[in-house]
Amino acid sequence: MSWPPWNGSLAELAAFAESPLSDGMLGEWVEQQTVELADVPALAALFGKDDPHLQEAGVELATALLRSAGPGDRGAVRAALEPALASLVRPGMDPYVVEKLAFLLDEHPLPSVIAALARQHLERPANAGRRFIMRNRLPEGWKHLEHLYARLALAAGDTPTARDLAYLPVLEARYGTRGWQATRDAISRQADMRR
Repeated sequence: MSWPPWNGSLAELAAFAESPLSDGMLGEWVEQQTVELADVPALAALFGKDDPHLQEAGVELATALLRSAGPGDRGAVRAALEPALASLVRPGMDPYVVEKLAFLLDEHPLPSVIAALARQHLERPANAGRRFIMRNRLPEGWKHLEHLYARLALAAGDTPTARDLAYLPVLEARYGTRGWQATRDAISRQADMRR
């Protein structure tokens, strides 16, 4: 088998129903890619696949695209990617895909993606009957998201945005609080205790 078993384009990868490469080889291929705004339809196609390896590859490539976008292109890239990334969020998501989304949101806190994840956060149904990624460590995407939400809440101050109100129920459940100010106070107290 040649590597990769196609001509090497992102659009060709997006045409597969399942990854044609092993987990490690797919990761190597992703690292070698240069992604452009014109690739967003192929990324959206990867997000729509049932194979979590392809979904994860799409999120990694989307992160690379957001990082590489110049100041003049950043708004267009975000506008094109955000709805596609939000559509990826659904019940039973693979924990490694959640983790990659959490890393992306650390750098680019896209409001509709955060809102979609926050809706899934408290329910997190099992991945029953679906393919999943098997590796030798446990991903901590949901926990990472809780830390991200706490940082965003502290940065938001006393005036939460719609994005902040979307993740508020997750933080209320974590801290046993009710309401924006009580939750921010609990986060602040915990942050003070860690110092």
